[in-house]
Amino acid sequence: MAPHVEEWINKRSAKQEEKRPKEDAVVDEKAQQKRLEARTKKVDSGIEELRLWIKDLVRSGIMHIPQNAYDFNKNIVARMVDAQAGGLANNLKRLNNINFYKEGWQKALIKSLSKTYLLTEAYKNQQLLPEDLKQEVRSLVGWNISKEEILANTGITDDWCVLSIDTTEDNNLKTEKIWLYGEKTKCYALIINFYTTIQANANNLIPGDVVHAALAFYPSPTPLRALFKGEVRKENVQFFPETQSNIADLFRHVSALLAINPFAEEIPFLLSSVKLVFEKETWFLVDSDQKLILLSNSEDECWLILSITKGNSFVCFGIYQNEQINLASVFINDKHYPIK
Repeated sequence: MAPHVEEWINKRSAKQEEKRPKEDAVVDEKAQQKRLEARTKKVDSGIEELRLWIKDLVRSGIMHIPQNAYDFNKNIVARMVDAQAGGLANNLKRLNNINFYKEGWQKALIKSLSKTYLLTEAYKNQQLLPEDLKQEVRSLVGWNISKEEILANTGITDDWCVLSIDTTEDNNLKTEKIWLYGEKTKCYALIINFYTTIQANANNLIPGDVVHAALAFYPSPTPLRALFKGEVRKENVQFFPETQSNIADLFRHVSALLAINPFAEEIPFLLSSVKLVFEKETWFLVDSDQKLILLSNSEDECWLILSITKGNSFVCFGIYQNEQINLASVFINDKHYPIK
């Protein structure tokens, strides 16, 4: 072998050796602890500023906010980012989604501010909370749990029906939400995946599929978000999920869940024997007892549902959020029609 070739091979081998993780590498626990303490101080300081901002905003009155709807929270959002409290920053950003020119915006704003303040209060007193609620509160503030930690937990194995798949795009980032329902466990689950706009989705699933898989759930008093653990196998079977029988049952379900976890945002449900109605320029869902609940679906989605159901009663899967429901799928004669 030529000397220069041998020298090149030796250098290449040495570089590869350097890239290998050192098995005996020692984690600098002191440095790690210092970083943790520094971040904790940042988050604590940011939360104190946020609590003061909310108090000042309410004390000075909120009627001026529509005139400055897109900037009134700009500085406090930036402050939460600096404080490494990303969850709180996202909460505050969502205030800009409120329609400040629609009747009732005051209620939506005060409700959001109150819930954020309650979250800061829970965080300040986290040592008094049950462990699962404590973990949820920390996660909502911005302390993330790694996928490795979640997957280290024991999974729940079941046949899971894919109820809906909703994909949204924002700044070249795709967010995919896969809603599942377990045949034996009667549990809902939510898989959230993130992709760039040029990436293909990892799971080749469509609404109506049934998969046999183990799910590892994120800690919460009302576990919902999960990760697939191990093999995901499509089953050549179908099953029909259990449903609530009317809107009153749905409200009881929501109330019971919020009593356990006041920070629950999206509450999934399955409801039977309902119809779509259009009254006073607004879309509602009505049950056999003639109780109504407001829909937050887009105009196009509502017309699509009406064209599928033809004014007849149907079974639906949807999400309860902010005193409204958003339908994601409808079922007619055991046939699955995705809306998203």
